[in-house]
Amino acid sequence: PALFSAAEPFMAAGVPRLHPWALAEAALAYGKAASGCVGVLAAVERQLLASASAAAALGAGDGAKLLAGFAAARFVPKKEQLKMLARAMHGGLAELPDSLLVAAAGALARVAAVGGCGGSLRAELRDEVLRRAPRLSADEAATSAAALAALGELDRDSLQALAGRLPAAEPGEGPSPLSPALLPGLYLAHLAAAAGKGGGLPSGLLAAARRRWMAESAASDAFLVEVTETAESLALEALPNHRTPDGLLLLDVLVTDRGTGEQCALQLARAKDLSAAGVAGAELGHSALRRRVTEATQGLLVGLLRQSDWACAGRKAERAAVLIKAIEAALRPAPS
Repeated sequence: PALFSAAEPFMAAGVPRLHPWALAEAALAYGKAASGCVGVLAAVERQLLASASAAAALGAGDGAKLLAGFAAARFVPKKEQLKMLARAMHGGLAELPDSLLVAAAGALARVAAVGGCGGSLRAELRDEVLRRAPRLSADEAATSAAALAALGELDRDSLQALAGRLPAAEPGEGPSPLSPALLPGLYLAHLAAAAGKGGGLPSGLLAAARRRWMAESAASDAFLVEVTETAESLALEALPNHRTPDGLLLLDVLVTDRGTGEQCALQLARAKDLSAAGVAGAELGHSALRRRVTEATQGLLVGLLRQSDWACAGRKAERAAVLIKAIEAALRPAPS
């Protein structure tokens, strides 16, 4: 990372002289190795938007590498850039190696929320992934299933086709499809939600996903920020079981004010204490959760008012309202 950081100003200055394939390689390298160095990625984006010839020369592999680099660095490209990359990839997915196809699926799932990903490309991606499903590794199948779920392209048949590549063993009892560096938390949320709606995933995978969710949440404030807008579906699936330790912890994470890492750590530690305390502790936790629902709602409204994209703010507010209503309903005392 230090070397990439030192080279960043020279790389960014030299971007206009790079061939299109080299632009893609530079974006992929910087995205993977130096997520904090977004200067090169911004320069690549400016060059492609400014040069019609460079954009036209992009192949499907170049588009996939650019997407993967942007996603790895959590760099959200402009809508025009996403549309350009989608055009480059359209019709050429069959030529991508398995690893790059899976990386493209994951990257598209991470950045498609800002727009620019048409339904035809999503469908093409789904069909190509399913065509290759029998030869995908467990890691690739798990990543693909989660990415397609995030893109809204994972129906029951697709889920079961990919689930056939995933080992059913619990972690510690055999191969696990959730290695420590495999799936970002964003995909875990969608994968677990898709499994809850459509069924077909091994129970060992879901158990591993829950454990990974909790471990990664506790370790990374950035993880919490990343999944804030996409965890509603998983939360709604978990609400019927909110009195279990996993459900209580998930609710506590979702309604916590994520203003600082210290606040996140305190709330997570408290949730774990409540879970360990059993039913009595959980009941006390529900009262605290009710208060934090109100606090989180107020914080959300303040955050939305600061946004310049009012359409986006409106969509977030609608999703938040659904989630908050569901949480409040789940936390009401059970009828005697």
